[in-house]
Amino acid sequence: MNTMSAFYMGQAARASGSKMTYFDGVKIKKLLEKHKVKKGEIYLGGDRGYTETTVKITKKGLEAEGIGVDGSIWATPMLDIHGSEYDVGTENEKRMNIKWL
Repeated sequence: MNTMSAFYMGQAARASGSKMTYFDGVKIKKLLEKHKVKKGEIYLGGDRGYTETTVKITKKGLEAEGIGVDGSIWATPMLDIHGSEYDVGTENEKRMNIKWL
């Protein structure tokens, strides 16, 4: 999705009263542990090509390369583990718990 399309999606979502959703670090960590892996790919649904990055469990907690956004008003924060995709969004900004590098 190009920048203008993403902008218009955000404007439409804002006008309809949509709330911001953030990457939920608690959900991400639980899913990674459930699948017995140390890393997965996080991204915003509908805009994966521009927002995808690897998230890892480290001794310091969850770490990921910054993608320029913490969440979205229109796109769902997602986690991909070996091709399986999971909704990892939350409206509670305090649950992010991801150290952006």
